[in-house]
Amino acid sequence: MGVIPTVVIRKARLRIYKKEKVEKAVALTFDDGPDPYYTPQLLDLLKNIA
Repeated sequence: MGVIPTVVIRKARLRIYKKEKVEKAVALTFDDGPDPYYTPQLLDLLKNIA
């Protein structure tokens, strides 16, 4: 995870959770909901990488 300045966290009201290190892990958020065109493509890409 990259470094996010504290001021950004406060302004955006981000929630950051720290968990034990897991290999090949990614966290995705869909702030506006899944996109019918791009979401399936992204999921297929991630499935092929895993």
